[in-house]
Amino acid sequence: MLTLELNQTEEQEFLYLAEQQGKSINQLLKEIMQTYLEDVHDASLADAAMDDLISGKSTTVSFDEVKRQINALDD
Repeated sequence: MLTLELNQTEEQEFLYLAEQQGKSINQLLKEIMQTYLEDVHDASLADAAMDDLISGKSTTVSFDEVKRQINALDD
């Protein structure tokens, strides 16, 4: 179990949002934390992909090349 200390203004804002969304404050905070963790993970993957691109470990493919490859599958 985790305890989170909020000031009165923060608590009121979360309670208001929870009420507006028809959720408990616990449900709302869990969703917020889940979304944040997913965003951090996605940013980490993007950073790694950019590092690979900069270092030459990976390359880009133009949209025209992607379309050509897809069209070749249809032939």
